[in-house]
Amino acid sequence: MSTVRKPFSFIVLALVLGLLLTACRPPDSADVPLTFQPTEPATETPFVPTPLPPDPKTLIVCLADEPASLFIYHPDVLYGEASAEAHTVLQAIYDGPVDLRGYEVQPVLLEDLPTLENGGVTLQPVTIGENEVFFNPITLQPENLRIGDRYLPQGCQAPDCLATYTGGDVQMDQMIVEFTIREGVEWSDGQPLTASDSYFSYKLDRHGELPTTKFLVDRTADYDVMDGRRVRWVGIPGYMDSDYKTNFWSPLPEHMFDGIQPGELVDVETINRAPLGWGPYVIEAWEPGSIRLIPNDRYQSDRAGEPAFERLTFRFLDQGGDGALQQILTDECDIVDESLLGRIDLPSAQDLEAEGRVKLWSAPDSEIVRLDFNLAPLDPSHPAFFQDLRTRQAVSYCIDRSKLQSAVGYTSAGLPTTYINNEHPDHISADVPLPAFDPVAGEALLEQIGWVLDEDNPESPRVAFGVPGVRMATPFAISLLAADTDEILEAAALVEADLEACGLAVEVRGVPTGELGAPWPEGPVFGRAFDLVIWSWPEWVSPLCEMFAGWEIPGSAQPYGVNATGYRSDAYDAACKRLFLTVPGMVGYQEAVAETQQIFNQDLPALPLFQGERWVAADREVCGLAPDGLVTSMLWNLEVLDSGDSCP
Repeated sequence: MSTVRKPFSFIVLALVLGLLLTACRPPDSADVPLTFQPTEPATETPFVPTPLPPDPKTLIVCLADEPASLFIYHPDVLYGEASAEAHTVLQAIYDGPVDLRGYEVQPVLLEDLPTLENGGVTLQPVTIGENEVFFNPITLQPENLRIGDRYLPQGCQAPDCLATYTGGDVQMDQMIVEFTIREGVEWSDGQPLTASDSYFSYKLDRHGELPTTKFLVDRTADYDVMDGRRVRWVGIPGYMDSDYKTNFWSPLPEHMFDGIQPGELVDVETINRAPLGWGPYVIEAWEPGSIRLIPNDRYQSDRAGEPAFERLTFRFLDQGGDGALQQILTDECDIVDESLLGRIDLPSAQDLEAEGRVKLWSAPDSEIVRLDFNLAPLDPSHPAFFQDLRTRQAVSYCIDRSKLQSAVGYTSAGLPTTYINNEHPDHISADVPLPAFDPVAGEALLEQIGWVLDEDNPESPRVAFGVPGVRMATPFAISLLAADTDEILEAAALVEADLEACGLAVEVRGVPTGELGAPWPEGPVFGRAFDLVIWSWPEWVSPLCEMFAGWEIPGSAQPYGVNATGYRSDAYDAACKRLFLTVPGMVGYQEAVAETQQIFNQDLPALPLFQGERWVAADREVCGLAPDGLVTSMLWNLEVLDSGDSCP
């Protein structure tokens, strides 16, 4: 505030008057009559400050790594280290188009889901000839029809009714699925969202300059616009897709991409850092370390008051999860995402919850941590330790899976009983159970096979004495590869101790996840240059029986095969193929799912160890979180989150 200077003459006059008044003052003892009447003191009007507007209701979500892009076909969003974080941010921008929860598909952007029962899915006969694309029921790949190929004639959905192509035209079934977008949906810039935007996304997905997998594209005969809100997916002849409910391409705003070549999209800033969406929020600003969003005025919701927050901020932290939990206590984070909580000390977090300072939300993970056996080493000179089923059973008896699960802190899910996790609707209780922990039975079976202890040197590992496929006197000394995450390395150490107690020598080697999953032939696992490996595998809406299918064994004919064990069973392959040739609701589907689980437990190409958990931590005031093991992001329902008195 500036000071007002008084004129110099005014100051001089004030001094003179002051001296005169002092000189004329009467003595203290003199009575000075009052010549004026006292006045009432002035009544002051109290100052009432103008109230300030309340702070905007804000939610701060803390994640681990900052994504490079939010364009859904950008390589970093598809495969990058911050892919999970990118998909969490995208939950705020796109709502759906479908949600995957409880191993079911739920419509969000769509009016309803197509099914065989409601007529949204139909099978129509189609005529094709030589060299036209069809789904080969033997290789389970899209191929060109050639003389001698086996194919599914019209009305056939099982291997026992295949026909052989001898030339000319033949008829097959073709799957058609129709999707309808909800009425009145708009992009955040006010433009209508139409079926053409979904078709545009499909065209981008199939473009060779964008690094998408092309899996569904290659199995699509047509994807066409029926009208402003409806699209139709048509599969290649013979292809029955059990995941057909997800065959709707997530729309992209064609008007925003106008004039940009597909190969240039990954470099366009507005597309990568300010994408248009139809979801609850829009990006207001993206600064290093944070993305700030505000509500999307165009968002269409069935419930009033969504989204509840006037500001949504994503912060990206470079410290571990324990530091992130502390930021909940200091109000710097309202929610700590699972991308950070994978690095926390879980007991410490549970102590904070017991003290009422944070709230933990969890759900059993859809992934199962497995111990896979190498039944067929690629190097013929390497001993085939686990070729004999009895050896796999004996080793399984020696492993205390309950202790493993307790040690890593995952106790909400029961022990897996087959290759499908316990929450999956297609899971069964197999008639042949997995081996229970019984080291006495394990050691007895090892002796029976021919793995004997050296009585003169009891500290040395067992050696082969008549073991099928293993040279005499070969020590049972094996390698155990493990994904280099804390929980899997801890599990590997416990497995090592259990197996050594049964007389095996085990060398554990932690391997970065990316290196562990490198494809054939260089990859240590898919190149079958291992004895045992501990890693986690995802689950999906339909059972992933191909993980142990003979046609998925990595090799020159199938370099990206996923069956690293080398397990091969005609019975298992036949049951698994029936899943690929039918869809839920068709005759034989459920029987085939059950059969794959029975055969897996009987032949034991892998031992499911435990099912993990997924975690989110939040301030005690936050409500509405609904964790699920299958969702892409644990914050899949950002639009319904709320806090404080608004919570139920």
